[in-house]
Amino acid sequence: LSEEGKIKRIISRGEKAIERRDLATCISFISAQYLDSFGNDRRSLIFLGEKIFKQYQDIFIHIESLSVELKGGLAEVKFIARVMVSRPGETGKCLSVEKGSERFMVTFRKEEGKWKVYRAEIPEYRFD
Repeated sequence: LSEEGKIKRIISRGEKAIERRDLATCISFISAQYLDSFGNDRRSLIFLGEKIFKQYQDIFIHIESLSVELKGGLAEVKFIARVMVSRPGETGKCLSVEKGSERFMVTFRKEEGKWKVYRAEIPEYRFD
Protein backbone atom coordinates (compact mmCIF):
# COMPACT_ATOMS: atom_id res chain seq x y z
CA LEU A 1 0.00 0.00 0.00
CA SER A 2 1.36 3.45 -0.92
CA GLU A 3 1.87 6.17 1.72
CA GLU A 4 -1.10 8.03 0.23
CA GLY A 5 -3.17 4.85 0.47
CA LYS A 6 -2.18 4.40 4.12
CA ILE A 7 -3.32 7.93 4.94
CA LYS A 8 -6.62 7.47 3.10
CA ARG A 9 -7.16 4.23 5.01
CA ILE A 10 -6.58 6.05 8.33
CA ILE A 11 -9.12 8.72 7.34
CA SER A 12 -11.66 6.04 6.45
CA ARG A 13 -11.06 4.20 9.72
CA GLY A 14 -11.31 7.46 11.66
CA GLU A 15 -14.57 8.33 9.92
CA LYS A 16 -16.04 4.93 10.85
CA ALA A 17 -14.74 5.20 14.44
CA ILE A 18 -16.48 8.57 14.87
CA GLU A 19 -19.72 7.15 13.48
CA ARG A 20 -19.42 4.21 15.94
CA ARG A 21 -18.59 6.71 18.71
CA ASP A 22 -15.38 4.78 19.40
CA LEU A 23 -13.26 7.42 21.12
CA ALA A 24 -10.30 5.11 21.84
CA THR A 25 -9.87 4.31 18.14
CA CYS A 26 -10.32 7.97 17.17
CA ILE A 27 -7.61 9.09 19.57
CA SER A 28 -5.23 6.34 18.42
CA PHE A 29 -4.86 8.25 15.13
CA ILE A 30 -3.92 11.52 16.88
CA SER A 31 -0.34 12.61 17.60
CA ALA A 32 0.63 13.40 21.19
CA GLN A 33 1.79 16.80 19.80
CA TYR A 34 -1.53 17.53 18.05
CA LEU A 35 -2.67 21.14 17.80
CA ASP A 36 -5.49 22.67 15.76
CA SER A 37 -6.54 26.14 14.63
CA PHE A 38 -8.92 26.41 17.61
CA GLY A 39 -6.14 25.80 20.15
CA ASN A 40 -7.16 22.22 20.94
CA ASP A 41 -4.48 19.72 21.86
CA ARG A 42 -4.82 15.93 22.14
CA ARG A 43 -6.16 16.12 25.70
CA SER A 44 -8.86 18.66 24.85
CA LEU A 45 -9.85 16.52 21.83
CA ILE A 46 -10.54 13.63 24.19
CA PHE A 47 -12.77 15.87 26.33
CA LEU A 48 -14.51 17.26 23.22
CA GLY A 49 -15.04 13.74 21.83
CA GLU A 50 -16.61 12.56 25.09
CA LYS A 51 -18.94 15.56 25.10
CA ILE A 52 -20.01 15.11 21.46
CA PHE A 53 -20.57 11.36 21.83
CA LYS A 54 -22.81 11.98 24.88
CA GLN A 55 -24.71 14.79 23.17
CA TYR A 56 -25.55 13.03 19.89
CA GLN A 57 -27.26 9.70 19.36
CA ASP A 58 -26.24 9.31 15.71
CA ILE A 59 -23.30 10.74 13.79
CA PHE A 60 -22.79 10.32 10.05
CA ILE A 61 -19.81 11.70 8.13
CA HIS A 62 -19.39 11.98 4.37
CA ILE A 63 -15.93 12.92 3.08
CA GLU A 64 -15.35 14.13 -0.47
CA SER A 65 -12.76 16.00 -2.57
CA LEU A 66 -9.96 14.26 -0.67
CA SER A 67 -6.41 15.11 -1.74
CA VAL A 68 -3.11 14.02 -0.19
CA GLU A 69 0.21 15.80 -0.80
CA LEU A 70 3.30 14.12 0.66
CA LYS A 71 6.08 16.41 1.92
CA GLY A 72 8.82 14.25 3.42
CA GLY A 73 7.69 13.04 6.84
CA LEU A 74 4.52 15.15 6.58
CA ALA A 75 1.38 14.81 4.49
CA GLU A 76 -1.05 17.65 3.82
CA VAL A 77 -4.60 16.36 3.42
CA LYS A 78 -7.49 18.52 2.21
CA PHE A 79 -11.10 17.44 2.12
CA ILE A 80 -14.72 18.43 2.53
CA ALA A 81 -16.60 16.74 5.37
CA ARG A 82 -20.36 16.87 5.74
CA VAL A 83 -21.48 15.88 9.21
CA MET A 84 -25.03 14.83 10.07
CA VAL A 85 -26.00 14.38 13.72
CA SER A 86 -29.13 13.67 15.71
CA ARG A 87 -30.06 13.78 19.35
CA PRO A 88 -32.44 11.26 20.85
CA GLY A 89 -35.93 11.87 19.44
CA GLU A 90 -34.93 14.11 16.54
CA THR A 91 -34.11 13.56 12.90
CA GLY A 92 -30.62 14.18 11.51
CA LYS A 93 -29.43 17.70 10.87
CA CYS A 94 -26.39 18.97 9.08
CA LEU A 95 -23.75 20.67 11.19
CA SER A 96 -22.50 23.80 9.47
CA VAL A 97 -21.52 26.41 12.02
CA GLU A 98 -20.10 28.98 9.62
CA LYS A 99 -19.32 29.45 5.96
CA GLY A 100 -16.47 27.14 4.96
CA SER A 101 -16.69 25.11 8.15
CA GLU A 102 -16.93 21.87 6.22
CA ARG A 103 -13.52 22.34 4.53
CA PHE A 104 -10.56 20.90 6.39
CA MET A 105 -6.81 20.79 6.02
CA VAL A 106 -5.15 18.14 8.16
CA THR A 107 -1.41 17.55 8.46
CA PHE A 108 -0.27 14.02 9.17
CA ARG A 109 3.20 13.30 10.55
CA LYS A 110 5.00 9.98 10.44
CA GLU A 111 5.76 8.90 14.02
CA GLU A 112 7.49 5.60 14.73
CA GLY A 113 6.55 4.38 11.26
CA LYS A 114 2.85 5.30 11.54
CA TRP A 115 0.95 8.30 10.18
CA LYS A 116 -0.69 10.39 12.92
CA VAL A 117 -2.85 13.51 12.73
CA TYR A 118 -0.49 16.29 13.80
CA ARG A 119 -2.29 19.54 12.88
CA ALA A 120 -5.79 20.46 11.72
CA GLU A 121 -7.36 23.66 10.52
CA ILE A 122 -10.47 24.89 8.79
CA PRO A 123 -9.04 27.25 6.18
CA GLU A 124 -10.92 29.63 3.94
CA TYR A 125 -9.94 28.28 0.54
CA ARG A 126 -11.53 26.86 -2.57
CA PHE A 127 -10.72 23.52 -4.13
CA ASP A 128 -9.45 23.68 -7.71
